[in-house]
Amino acid sequence: MEVDVAEEAMQARLDNTSALISKLEMVQNERLSQEPPPHLSHIPGPSNAELNLAALVTDSLVDISARYVWSILLSRQVCS
Repeated sequence: MEVDVAEEAMQARLDNTSALISKLEMVQNERLSQEPPPHLSHIPGPSNAELNLAALVTDSLVDISARYVWSILLSRQVCS
């Protein structure tokens, strides 16, 4: 039963991270699909919103790998 709860929590976190990745992809595609400036050194960098999304994705992936993956792997080894 505890494993099911942990797996559901992990799936919810993965779903949230997937949504963040999709949003980041959309923002990056929007920025990178603009007409290029006359000189490539004038290409706009990422916006604060894009940087914040990237940080959220990174934080979420680190949290998933640190918290959920190991706990589920260990619980499955104990149950086996």
